[in-house]
Parts: sequence; structure tokens; C-alpha cells
Amino acid sequence: MKGCKNINESVSSFLKSKIVAKRLTYKDIVVSLNERGVKCTESSFTTKLNRGTFSAAFFVECLNLLECESADINEIIKNSK
Repeated sequence: MKGCKNINESVSSFLKSKIVAKRLTYKDIVVSLNERGVKCTESSFTTKLNRGTFSAAFFVECLNLLECESADINEIIKNSK
């Protein structure tokens, strides 16, 4: 399970870095997600992000919202080791 935890942390860190780069708050993200039909609260979003426990669909929706054109999976995995 240790490997999963590290990957979860890496994916979460990747997403957090994209949010910071766009200068958005978690509240901004939650409002936009809700507008797109992805129901969540600021608290649930923060929990998901801090734990790194969210679905691939949620991850892709966040990347789409952040206008992130790519996510280098090899880089994310490398950072998990």
C-alpha cells in the first residue's frame, strides 16, 4: 500500500501546483466544479485533495477546469518514489 500512498500524494501535489499556478482558491475550484455538475463542497474538495483520494474522472475534470493541456504521468510517478 505504500506505493499507492506515494502516488496519491504525488497526484495531489501535481493538482495543487496547477491550482496555485492559476492563482485560484479551493473555493474558486469548487464553484466551477459545481457549475459543471460535479457536486462537492469546499470541505470535501480539501479532504479529497489532502488525502489524494479521488477518482480519475474527478482528476480529469479538475485538469479540464484548470485548462491543463497535459499531465506527464511518468513525472508524477517518478515524484512518488
